[in-house]
Amino acid sequence: MGFAIAVVLLPLLAALFAVPSARLSERLAIILAACALAGSAACALALAPAALSVPVEVLLPWAAPLGPDLALRADALGVILATLVGGVGACVAVYIGGYLHGEAGLGRLLATLLTFAAAMQLLALADDPWLVFVAWELTSVCSYLLVLHTRSPEALKAGTTALLVTGLGGLVLLAGLLLVQQASGVTRLSELGAARDVLLASPLGTAALVCVVIGCATKSALFPFHFWLPGAMAAPTPVSAYLHAATMVKAGIFLLARVHPGFGGTALWEGLVGGLGALTILAACCRLPLADDLKQLLAWSTVLALGTLAVLLSLDGAEAALAVVVLLIAHAAYKGTLFLTV
Repeated sequence: MGFAIAVVLLPLLAALFAVPSARLSERLAIILAACALAGSAACALALAPAALSVPVEVLLPWAAPLGPDLALRADALGVILATLVGGVGACVAVYIGGYLHGEAGLGRLLATLLTFAAAMQLLALADDPWLVFVAWELTSVCSYLLVLHTRSPEALKAGTTALLVTGLGGLVLLAGLLLVQQASGVTRLSELGAARDVLLASPLGTAALVCVVIGCATKSALFPFHFWLPGAMAAPTPVSAYLHAATMVKAGIFLLARVHPGFGGTALWEGLVGGLGALTILAACCRLPLADDLKQLLAWSTVLALGTLAVLLSLDGAEAALAVVVLLIAHAAYKGTLFLTV
């Protein structure tokens, strides 16, 4: 239980000390950020043995009269994402130490990056709709601030576009999660599989599916919302490597995988998720030959990979699920590295 909470708390606590430590020593701030993110990844890995058999569940009482306890649940998929967020984040933090050495605002950048990491870790382990929504929107706000770090007109335009698309998509997602709860009666994402028949039989089931898919599509840059991702390349290179290659853009794919037990295998799911994925692949293939900037090239190839992940998620069966996990890990590793190389 302690490891699950530490996965989220370590980067959050480090964010509180990022600015003061940067004022004392730039190297101290980098070491603090890298150690917090590496520690978060280590705690996620410590959960892996249990997650592969019986997921670790943590209930967080908050205000019983207002609703159920908040819940964290570390299963295999959540542990994989949490390990990626922490591990890649630690590498990016070390890279920042050289790339942005001596620049003003380093402490602020690290604080925002660590807050973003904590939000991603919360999303990876959240098992109830309220935590999912809070983490989802917090990643959008942090992404906006990170893209805007250079304070150039191009960054302002790109950051605002990304915030509007993903922020409004979050509201659509919230509507979908509320419809799921009304249609099935479940208060945990992990209960969707058991409530599948009730969910699909409900007149609200179709609207819930469409809203959840649209919300996830905005975050993972699926067609027709794919345009914001190449524009976000106005962000500093470490931000692009972390948010737009390894972590944030995977959030929508991750949540689609989370709700797959409830909606997967239906004609609407296969048509909508698979169709959006295929259109995303087509759009990326049309734009890739026209890219004349290395970061744009990598951005469009990321859009291509996200479309491929969506197509795989539209399929049913263990082989498709395994392919999603393998591509998720591989893409975070090679694309994050390529961004840092650029």
